[in-house]
Amino acid sequence: MTDSPTIKYGSVDTEVIRCRWTPAPQSPYRKTYGLKPGESWKNAPVTEKQWECYVMEADGSHIPVGAKIARDLITEGASQAVFVELWGGCVLVDHTLTCIEPTGQILEILEMVKKHNQGKLAGFPDVIAIFPDGQVVLREAKCVDAKDRLNPPQHKLADLFRSLLGDKLDLKVVEWGATIEETEGYICKSQPQVVMSIPISAPSPIKPNSWHISVAAESLVASLLSRVGLDVSVQYGADQPEYDLLIARGDDLAKISVKGSQDGSWGLTQKYLKNADYQSAISKWENAHSKKTIFSLVQFKGVALDQMPRVYFATPKEIADRLRATAAGRGDTILYENKIWTQRAQATGTTDSIPDSWKFSERRINELVSLVCQ
Repeated sequence: MTDSPTIKYGSVDTEVIRCRWTPAPQSPYRKTYGLKPGESWKNAPVTEKQWECYVMEADGSHIPVGAKIARDLITEGASQAVFVELWGGCVLVDHTLTCIEPTGQILEILEMVKKHNQGKLAGFPDVIAIFPDGQVVLREAKCVDAKDRLNPPQHKLADLFRSLLGDKLDLKVVEWGATIEETEGYICKSQPQVVMSIPISAPSPIKPNSWHISVAAESLVASLLSRVGLDVSVQYGADQPEYDLLIARGDDLAKISVKGSQDGSWGLTQKYLKNADYQSAISKWENAHSKKTIFSLVQFKGVALDQMPRVYFATPKEIADRLRATAAGRGDTILYENKIWTQRAQATGTTDSIPDSWKFSERRINELVSLVCQ
């Protein structure tokens, strides 16, 4: 492993993490500063009087780079991670893109900075995360494609954080862009890339977005359920939020909700998450689903075009129980196909994975249909 690059941040040479993330085309600024706790960044109005450089996700959507970093820190084991908007005040948005009220240790740090910085937060890093061991992680993001640079207030606060937090501080700069060479050894989720052997003269393969994955997953599940002798009906007209397919076995009927993914996990309960209360979010998600619903989880990660994606079936209760046990019982908004927790995580040394019993089989389908139709 090569030595990590550094940059002068305050008075200290500070480690730089480099991430190959694709900048979205220049976009109108979404008015994050107007968000209230509980509101989603996705629903904030935009203004063409200001412009922002967002990260382009695999499905073609655009998100703030701070949200991208926060998600990676949550994956690494942070109990809370938010990005900070200081335009006209202080607004915090968590890894699910939900505006939250500052509480706990994050609130204490904000107040501590204002106390020692003439009541100001100018120069505060883009992302703050708290780990279960008390470590405070701060990340300042710079887009190399936009030639973004550290400024004097940021240098001032970097030294202030070092004096206030000491050994508890993990302060780094994240440089990101489409062509940057990534730092080894860090969680730094690039957009997945399709690798194909094709003639040089052939056009570049088109990367599937979330819509393509959804269509492929629903089509596959409908085919598999038909193969085991079930009658399958596809919705006509506007989609029903509770299900994608209806299946029948004689007089027994059940709803099938299909979730496709190409990153090894399924985000399920994030819209219910408030104040990092994962268990409550899981319960609300479970209660929102009918006992007649069966979930089908389709995973395309690492699957070649001529291979069968991995397919699982489970009830909302089974999924909720698995989510509750995730991260050594902390709970999570994300259902992982197979995840090994890193050293800094609350669940360090443990693995969360989908039970083998959920894998698609005729026996599994008959078992679930009998269960939900009893």
